[in-house]
Amino acid sequence: MSDILYSLKIMLVAFTVGILILLLLYYALKTSTNTQKNAANKIKKATGKNNISATKITSSNLPPEIVAAIGAALSASLQRPAQQFKIISIQMQQNSLATNWVWTGRNRLMENRANLLSWRRGKRL
Repeated sequence: MSDILYSLKIMLVAFTVGILILLLLYYALKTSTNTQKNAANKIKKATGKNNISATKITSSNLPPEIVAAIGAALSASLQRPAQQFKIISIQMQQNSLATNWVWTGRNRLMENRANLLSWRRGKRL
């Protein structure tokens, strides 16, 4: 009987230590993100503007709607707000056999990723 109580005490101590470590990591990450936000706000106040400029493409003949659609697709794909990156240039690829193979491979990768995400959510395609 004393062996069971001893093992339960050890398990309780280990569980408590684990929870305390997780709480410390949580607060460390929380203060780290707050520090980064404060630094970004200080830069914004010092310069009077955001350090990330709006999307501006001058060398391309693309309409702004297409540039906006490409930016939205990038934002969704990277799972980040559009304000965190800047589109510098957009160039069309030359159509050849090699790029067709690359395009097919990329499409398969995107389909597999979508299938995996939907499978994780319980909705198989």
